[in-house]
Amino acid sequence: MLGTCAGLILLAQSIDGRGDIHDQANKTSELDSPVEQLKTLPVGVMRNGYGRQLGSFRTVGSFAGEGHIPMTFIRAPRITQLYSPEVKVLAEVNGSPVAVRFKNQLAVAFHPELDDDPRVLEYFLSI
Repeated sequence: MLGTCAGLILLAQSIDGRGDIHDQANKTSELDSPVEQLKTLPVGVMRNGYGRQLGSFRTVGSFAGEGHIPMTFIRAPRITQLYSPEVKVLAEVNGSPVAVRFKNQLAVAFHPELDDDPRVLEYFLSI
């Protein structure tokens, strides 16, 4: 399973400390959909953890021993908790995990498909 950006949110065990995104009491608009998350990845995340649309950014960082790769963050979630020692951090930006692996799941807070570097996808295919 590969979860990028919103996919990371869907896989996460908890979001914003609420437990799931189906919490109707915390809806931010009528457009929020009542989507149940899978909760298969033992991490906690904060939606829009790096800011709203204007907080989007690009950077370069080390990924899973593959060298430095480009990372494009668009309204990206921030990984705030690791709930299992089996969660392996594959990349960090400013000390925060932005890519993790748990068993056969790879989750990244950024969009590897928006850059020409195929190494994140190649890593996923090697799992």
